[in-house]
Amino acid sequence: TPPRMIFHAAGEQEDGYWRAVEVWERLEDWENFFNEKYSPTLRARQITFTVTHFPVHNFLHCWNV
Repeated sequence: TPPRMIFHAAGEQEDGYWRAVEVWERLEDWENFFNEKYSPTLRARQITFTVTHFPVHNFLHCWNV
């Protein structure tokens, strides 16, 4: 995982579109990574995407890493 990324999950939805959910330590960390890595690749492949940010106040997990 990239530095300061806490969690990433992605999968296909029932409508055929894909959704990714990520948790980062700071919004700025995600923005930097997105602008440097994700966005250029998605745009080069002409993949449309929508980004929605929201604050996470609590994160629990039940797996051993």
